[in-house]
Amino acid sequence: MVRALRVTSCLAIVVGTAVCSAAPVSPLPRQTRPVSSARVTVANPEVRLVLPPRPGASSVIVLRVSEIKNPAKASFSLETGLAPCAGVTRTWEPERLTSLGVYPADQPASYAVPVSAATLDRLRTRGVSDLKDVCLQVKLRLMRQAGDAVEVVLAAPEWQQEK
Repeated sequence: MVRALRVTSCLAIVVGTAVCSAAPVSPLPRQTRPVSSARVTVANPEVRLVLPPRPGASSVIVLRVSEIKNPAKASFSLETGLAPCAGVTRTWEPERLTSLGVYPADQPASYAVPVSAATLDRLRTRGVSDLKDVCLQVKLRLMRQAGDAVEVVLAAPEWQQEK
């Protein structure tokens, strides 16, 4: 329920910003619009997923690969980073996190994406003090040519609670 409200409020902010802004906001390409879950393919290899509020000092994002269509079982990785969500007033270059080698290449799984204190410090030096405008950027990288057959469905990311 909270996640649905966050996505709804994020969409309202994005729509309100684009409509009410005095200066036009240049829209991001289709594959980089923020979403809570998405598909990445060879044709659309990049998405930005909306992050939920960060509980406390959590330092790991859980990225769930909920479905993979990869008939040739081509090797691929998912490159992750923190990037500005669409509609934010301040933009910056994405901050690389990690590369996730998906194995087996046709089996869904959950992956831990570590977010170090140094990464958060680098974002702060760029003027990003609040993670509410930060999305998880995910890029599909094929290790060898696999045609257009690779499709990966990503569920909404979550912060892992500290234990």
